[in-house]
Amino acid sequence: EFYVHCPEYQGVFAKLRIIGPSARAETFWNRTSGDTLKQFAFKRAVFTLYNRFIRNKEIESVILIDEIESMSGQLDGATLSISFRMLTTTPEETAGLLALLPQWLLEGELQQALDNQELRFDDVIIDSVVPRPAPFYPMNTPQPFVQTRKLRITGSQDVWNIDRSTPFLGMMPPLKTNVLDRSNPDWAQHNASFLQTCWYTQLYALPSDPCLDLTVPNCDETGGSKRAIEIQVLANTTEDVFDVYARQFTEVIGSNPAVPMPTWLIGEGSLRAKPERDITRCRNFRQSTCSYNYNLAIPKGASSTSYWIGIVGKSSEARYVGFEVRTRHVLNSPAFLGENPFLEESLREQTSGR
Repeated sequence: EFYVHCPEYQGVFAKLRIIGPSARAETFWNRTSGDTLKQFAFKRAVFTLYNRFIRNKEIESVILIDEIESMSGQLDGATLSISFRMLTTTPEETAGLLALLPQWLLEGELQQALDNQELRFDDVIIDSVVPRPAPFYPMNTPQPFVQTRKLRITGSQDVWNIDRSTPFLGMMPPLKTNVLDRSNPDWAQHNASFLQTCWYTQLYALPSDPCLDLTVPNCDETGGSKRAIEIQVLANTTEDVFDVYARQFTEVIGSNPAVPMPTWLIGEGSLRAKPERDITRCRNFRQSTCSYNYNLAIPKGASSTSYWIGIVGKSSEARYVGFEVRTRHVLNSPAFLGENPFLEESLREQTSGR
């Protein structure tokens, strides 16, 4: 029952650095008593400012805490970080909050709102996110985000369709219960397990080859029956942190097709892309600093077809890692010439029961 997608949320994501004697994770979760009231107090403080701009919302439905983490050894004395999201329903609301959050910090309004909730800190500073597997790709905040992004693309021959993460997969934290307790079953409600991330999905529609409409006696002569769909995922990470799947979709596609469940995306008939280091994206000329790519080439004929592409993190550490998805189809692909290690790897894993 837990194998469902995260809700389709959008809004503003931000990370704060907090300084002060009470800037500790223990402030937000008393393990002895189980008290987590300070987590709601943080949400209420943010909501008092949010509600000036966007009204008629409920706190628990629009303010999400992604992470509360103690820190040490920071030059500015920060001992706590809090990552959170403010949800919106329109691009205009997102743009407005992006402009307002720095003002709330600069003018001390957020710190005052926290103080009013008896969360008293010496300073509250906006921070960037540096994922452990992606130290060369820090992400400044605040950032607009789209959770569980769904994209539909009509394939282009030889020309890459490029889509970028928005800006990460993320995880679905508990809405009303303890965010700090990773054994909390509410972490698992919208993730395949509490260690995994949300999904990115793309529906790639391969149009029929024009030779089918031009009464060409033999499509083979034009290369039409030797096409291949090529999928590349360029990950901003020095470690293999993603699983990239593709599975053929044989049903009639409506105007707004529903995203298949994760169990379908990884089920029988699914192909998994092979990860490899990209030696053109290395830092300090060391292979250990090279970024990862995920590649897949799927040989197809001249008829139209569609594939769902799904990307998910292998662990929670992938939740803030950015990536770029490239899709296209080509004629006379090496996939037909026995030169496609990506496909061979996928088929080998598929037949072995993955």
